Amino acid sequence: MEENYEVSEAEKVPGMQLDALGQQALKSTGKWALFFSVLGFIGVALMVIVGVVAGGAMMFAGSNFANEPSTGVATGFLGGGMMFMYVVIGSIYLFPLIKLFKFSQTIEVAIKKQDEAMLTTALVHLNKHYKILGYYTIIIFGLYVLVFLAAMLFGGMASMM
Repeated sequence: MEENYEVSEAEKVPGMQLDALGQQALKSTGKWALFFSVLGFIGVALMVIVGVVAGGAMMFAGSNFANEPSTGVATGFLGGGMMFMYVVIGSIYLFPLIKLFKFSQTIEVAIKKQDEAMLTTALVHLNKHYKILGYYTIIIFGLYVLVFLAAMLFGGMASMM
Protein backbone atom coordinates (compact mmCIF):
# COMPACT_ATOMS: atom_id res chain seq x y z
CA MET A 1 0.00 0.00 0.00
CA GLU A 2 3.04 2.20 0.19
CA GLU A 3 2.84 4.77 -2.57
CA ASN A 4 5.70 6.13 -4.58
CA TYR A 5 5.94 9.89 -4.11
CA GLU A 6 8.75 10.38 -6.60
CA VAL A 7 8.20 13.42 -8.77
CA SER A 8 9.19 13.09 -12.40
CA GLU A 9 11.28 15.77 -14.07
CA ALA A 10 8.24 16.89 -16.10
CA GLU A 11 6.22 17.46 -12.90
CA LYS A 12 8.89 19.46 -11.08
CA VAL A 13 8.38 23.19 -10.85
CA PRO A 14 11.71 24.83 -11.62
CA GLY A 15 12.96 27.05 -8.85
CA MET A 16 9.89 26.57 -6.63
CA GLN A 17 10.72 27.99 -3.23
CA LEU A 18 8.81 29.09 -0.17
CA ASP A 19 8.98 32.72 0.79
CA ALA A 20 8.96 33.87 4.43
CA LEU A 21 5.15 34.00 4.56
CA GLY A 22 4.86 30.41 3.26
CA GLN A 23 7.42 29.22 5.79
CA GLN A 24 5.62 31.04 8.59
CA ALA A 25 2.31 29.49 7.53
CA LEU A 26 3.82 26.00 7.55
CA LYS A 27 5.47 26.64 10.92
CA SER A 28 2.13 27.78 12.35
CA THR A 29 0.38 24.77 10.80
CA GLY A 30 2.98 22.53 12.45
CA LYS A 31 2.25 24.02 15.85
CA TRP A 32 -1.51 23.51 15.40
CA ALA A 33 -0.89 19.97 14.17
CA LEU A 34 1.13 19.28 17.33
CA PHE A 35 -1.65 20.72 19.50
CA PHE A 36 -4.36 18.63 17.81
CA SER A 37 -2.27 15.46 17.77
CA VAL A 38 -1.49 15.72 21.49
CA LEU A 39 -5.15 16.51 22.18
CA GLY A 40 -6.07 13.45 20.11
CA PHE A 41 -3.62 11.22 22.01
CA ILE A 42 -5.16 12.38 25.29
CA GLY A 43 -8.65 11.73 23.92
CA VAL A 44 -7.71 8.24 22.76
CA ALA A 45 -6.14 7.47 26.13
CA LEU A 46 -9.26 8.67 27.94
CA MET A 47 -11.46 6.68 25.56
CA VAL A 48 -9.53 3.48 26.23
CA ILE A 49 -9.45 4.09 30.00
CA VAL A 50 -13.19 4.85 30.16
CA GLY A 51 -13.95 1.83 27.98
CA VAL A 52 -11.91 -0.51 30.15
CA VAL A 53 -13.24 0.88 33.44
CA ALA A 54 -16.89 1.05 32.36
CA GLY A 55 -16.73 -2.32 30.61
CA GLY A 56 -15.04 -3.88 33.63
CA ALA A 57 -17.66 -2.36 35.92
CA MET A 58 -20.46 -3.80 33.78
CA MET A 59 -18.79 -7.20 33.72
CA PHE A 60 -18.40 -7.04 37.50
CA ALA A 61 -22.04 -5.97 37.88
CA GLY A 62 -23.08 -8.87 35.67
CA SER A 63 -21.26 -11.31 37.93
CA ASN A 64 -23.33 -10.01 40.87
CA PHE A 65 -26.49 -11.24 39.15
CA ALA A 66 -25.50 -14.91 39.45
CA ASN A 67 -29.03 -15.76 40.64
CA GLU A 68 -30.50 -14.38 37.42
CA PRO A 69 -28.47 -16.00 34.65
CA SER A 70 -29.98 -14.09 31.75
CA THR A 71 -29.39 -10.67 33.32
CA GLY A 72 -25.88 -11.51 34.52
CA VAL A 73 -24.76 -12.98 31.20
CA ALA A 74 -26.27 -10.10 29.20
CA THR A 75 -24.72 -7.43 31.41
CA GLY A 76 -21.33 -9.13 31.38
CA PHE A 77 -21.47 -9.63 27.61
CA LEU A 78 -22.41 -5.98 27.02
CA GLY A 79 -19.60 -4.85 29.31
CA GLY A 80 -17.06 -6.97 27.44
CA GLY A 81 -18.39 -5.76 24.08
CA MET A 82 -18.27 -2.15 25.22
CA MET A 83 -14.70 -2.54 26.45
CA PHE A 84 -13.67 -4.15 23.15
CA MET A 85 -15.32 -1.45 21.01
CA TYR A 86 -13.78 1.45 22.93
CA VAL A 87 -10.31 -0.08 22.68
CA VAL A 88 -10.74 -0.84 18.95
CA ILE A 89 -12.06 2.64 18.10
CA GLY A 90 -9.25 4.25 20.11
CA SER A 91 -6.67 2.08 18.35
CA ILE A 92 -8.07 2.89 14.92
CA TYR A 93 -7.87 6.62 15.55
CA LEU A 94 -4.23 6.35 16.62
CA PHE A 95 -2.97 5.91 13.04
CA PRO A 96 -3.98 9.34 11.69
CA LEU A 97 -2.85 10.96 14.95
CA ILE A 98 0.61 9.43 14.59
CA LYS A 99 0.89 10.80 11.04
CA LEU A 100 -0.26 14.25 12.20
CA PHE A 101 2.28 14.19 15.03
CA LYS A 102 5.07 13.14 12.64
CA PHE A 103 4.08 16.02 10.34
CA SER A 104 4.29 18.51 13.21
CA GLN A 105 7.71 17.29 14.27
CA THR A 106 9.17 17.06 10.76
CA ILE A 107 7.85 20.41 9.49
CA GLU A 108 9.43 22.26 12.40
CA VAL A 109 12.86 20.75 11.73
CA ALA A 110 12.50 21.21 7.96
CA ILE A 111 11.86 24.93 8.29
CA LYS A 112 14.55 25.40 10.91
CA LYS A 113 17.16 23.64 8.73
CA GLN A 114 15.73 24.89 5.41
CA ASP A 115 15.74 21.25 4.25
CA GLU A 116 13.62 20.60 1.15
CA ALA A 117 13.76 16.80 1.55
CA MET A 118 12.43 17.06 5.11
CA LEU A 119 9.72 19.43 3.93
CA THR A 120 8.63 16.82 1.40
CA THR A 121 8.66 14.12 4.08
CA ALA A 122 6.52 16.31 6.35
CA LEU A 123 4.01 16.96 3.58
CA VAL A 124 3.86 13.22 2.82
CA HIS A 125 2.98 12.61 6.50
CA LEU A 126 0.24 15.23 6.28
CA ASN A 127 -1.02 13.68 3.04
CA LYS A 128 -1.20 10.23 4.69
CA HIS A 129 -3.02 11.73 7.69
CA TYR A 130 -5.76 13.11 5.48
CA LYS A 131 -5.82 10.00 3.31
CA ILE A 132 -6.44 7.79 6.36
CA LEU A 133 -9.19 10.14 7.57
CA GLY A 134 -10.71 10.05 4.07
CA TYR A 135 -10.76 6.24 4.10
CA TYR A 136 -12.36 6.26 7.55
CA THR A 137 -15.01 8.72 6.36
CA ILE A 138 -15.85 6.60 3.31
CA ILE A 139 -16.13 3.48 5.50
CA ILE A 140 -18.39 5.25 8.03
CA PHE A 141 -20.66 6.62 5.28
CA GLY A 142 -20.83 3.12 3.79
CA LEU A 143 -21.85 1.73 7.18
CA TYR A 144 -24.51 4.45 7.49
CA VAL A 145 -25.95 3.44 4.13
CA LEU A 146 -25.96 -0.24 5.14
CA VAL A 147 -27.68 0.52 8.45
CA PHE A 148 -30.24 2.70 6.66
CA LEU A 149 -30.97 -0.01 4.10
CA ALA A 150 -31.22 -2.67 6.82
CA ALA A 151 -33.62 -0.47 8.79
CA MET A 152 -35.76 0.06 5.68
CA LEU A 153 -35.75 -3.69 4.94
CA PHE A 154 -36.58 -4.78 8.46
CA GLY A 155 -39.09 -1.97 8.88
CA GLY A 156 -40.84 -3.05 5.68
CA MET A 157 -40.82 -6.67 6.81
CA ALA A 158 -42.22 -5.71 10.23
CA SER A 159 -45.05 -3.73 8.64
CA MET A 160 -46.10 -6.80 6.62
CA MET A 161 -46.64 -8.85 9.76
